Formats: sequence, structure tokens, C-alpha cells
Amino acid sequence: MAKVNKNGLAAQISGTIDGITITHHKNGTISAKSKNKSSKVPRTKSQKSGSQNFRRFSKFCSSATGFLRIGYALEVKKMGFNSAFNACMKQAKSAVIGVYPNQSIDFSNVLVTKGDMTPPENASVTVQEKGLVFTWDPEITKDDQHYTDHAMFFVHFSEEISSVYKIAGAQRGDGKDILLLSDDLKGNVGEVYISFIKDEQDAVSNSVYLGQVNW
Repeated sequence: MAKVNKNGLAAQISGTIDGITITHHKNGTISAKSKNKSSKVPRTKSQKSGSQNFRRFSKFCSSATGFLRIGYALEVKKMGFNSAFNACMKQAKSAVIGVYPNQSIDFSNVLVTKGDMTPPENASVTVQEKGLVFTWDPEITKDDQHYTDHAMFFVHFSEEISSVYKIAGAQRGDGKDILLLSDDLKGNVGEVYISFIKDEQDAVSNSVYLGQVNW
């Protein structure tokens, strides 16, 4: 891709002509890029692995965008990402394990929220008739903790490529809450996480992975 003189002919053109795409950017610059040609060279095993890695993790991040938008809001601002989805995708390299073509996501290496707050302590999850019951230590032992902090709950069902979550759950002092689940998801394995977020949503903790549940 090359930068184009704003005073030249390209300044009057936008779009693709003869395989060259002219793009006008918000900062006033103009770029020109030729259309990528398909390569006749066979893709390497490493290239195939990278593509599969990206696709698998992309589906996970896409199913969680509503939750990630809150859970990664501060990280996006801090690191200058374009979106919470892009911030989530930065984990793909460390989260996808195995050797191509037998790759999978190691959900214990995934963060669904990222921040500087102290994470939930002594947290656990159990399966009940209507959903997942979360418990955590309600005590305040550190300066960044407050009784009005809210718990955040997240469960991802890989087979369904579906995520269920609650962004503003019970307050820290309650020590317990339930995440309701649909009967339509019965029979699926869920990957479960818990986090804390300030009542004002100006601070969030890293998520804590609580393992798998059979719903």
C-alpha cells in the first residue's frame, strides 16, 4: 500500500479501478492498494494452523461481544484497540492449543474481562434446576474493594457457539447470585467465568475461570 499525493488525480477518485483501490482516510490521507492475487504456492502447515487458530477464537469472541464491550472497555481505551473484539482476539495465540488440524481453545487461558481490580476470591459455581449458582467471598480486605461492586457472570457453550452472561449481577456483599439458563442449551458443556466491576463501571477485574459445567 502506498500514500497518494492529495493534489493528484487520486484526490478525485474513491473506490477500485483496474485492481487499484483508492481509500480516503479520516485524517485526510489517501492510500492506494493493489488487489491481492491468489498464490499458487501451497500453504504451509504453520499458515493453515494460524488460520484455523484465528477462526476458532474469532467465533468465541464474536459470541461474546455484548459482554466484552463492558469487560474490555478500559483495556480498549488504555491500549488503543479499535474494539473489544480486537482486544479479545489478541489472546488467540496463547488460548488456542494443539497441533493442526487438531486444535482447541484452552479456556483457562482466556480472559473475558480485563482490568486492575482485585479478582473475586474463593469463587465457585454449581448447577441447579434453573441455571448456575455463583458464590464468592463477600469480605472487603483491600482498598480497591467496595460493597457496591457488582459480580459479572459469563458462560460459553462451544458446541452451540453461544454465550450467556449477566453484566451487573448481585453486589459483592451478597456473596451469591444465579445466572438463568435456557432449557434449549441443555446437554451442553459450558465454560464459566466470574469477575467484579465497580458500580460506576470505571474499574473491572480480570475474570476468574471456574471450569466446565454440564448443563
